[in-house]
Amino acid sequence: MVAVSFSPFFSLASCWFGVVAAGGKGQYRDDHENLKLAHGVNFFRLPAKGDGKMQPRRGYCIGRFPVWQLIAPHVKMIKMHRMRNMFFAAVIALAAPAQGEAVMQHVTGRFDVKITPEASDSADGAALGRMLVEKQFFGPLTAQSRGEMLTGTTAVEASAAYVLIERVTGSLDGKAGGFMLAHIGIMDRGKPDLRVIIVPDSGSGALKGLSGSLIIRIEGGAHFYELDYRLAPQ
Repeated sequence: MVAVSFSPFFSLASCWFGVVAAGGKGQYRDDHENLKLAHGVNFFRLPAKGDGKMQPRRGYCIGRFPVWQLIAPHVKMIKMHRMRNMFFAAVIALAAPAQGEAVMQHVTGRFDVKITPEASDSADGAALGRMLVEKQFFGPLTAQSRGEMLTGTTAVEASAAYVLIERVTGSLDGKAGGFMLAHIGIMDRGKPDLRVIIVPDSGSGALKGLSGSLIIRIEGGAHFYELDYRLAPQ
């Protein structure tokens, strides 16, 4: 066991000084419990097999202390540091996005909406409608949109559906361009199921390569959006 830690170079240098102090290579110093070298570092003897006593082992030694026992702790330390570095490198590699892969961004803000009915048709309690939808977005998404909505209502209250395609033009996080949003909404006796996605490859300008999805919230009569998006590297 080494009392203090040395670099491998210093350990080998210590071996030379120990041999000289002991009177030459292979010559052992006669101590009882430990060997104290000229540089003041204590080394314990190694127990021989079977008798449990501290006995010298042959080979290149510092006094009675083998060179390999000096180097072994440093080799072990190097291996431990290497394993630790490999572990952290693996964690970082797994946590970081792959090269060329865009990081998902999340933005939220408010929007105003104006809906203008354009046509309708009803029969047997079911009605079809077509509407013009115009929006103004505020916040990280500063833009205007215009789109066409088709609706279907039934004779059962709170059961309906709508689809909407809208073109958004403006800026997202300071990047100017445009993209399209596709809506599909189902109301099943009051249970809403709404999905809004960015139409693949619809991004233009600085928003080319945009993908993601949007959530709409209505609180106190006001409309809010939550947009999760990726912007592929150009």
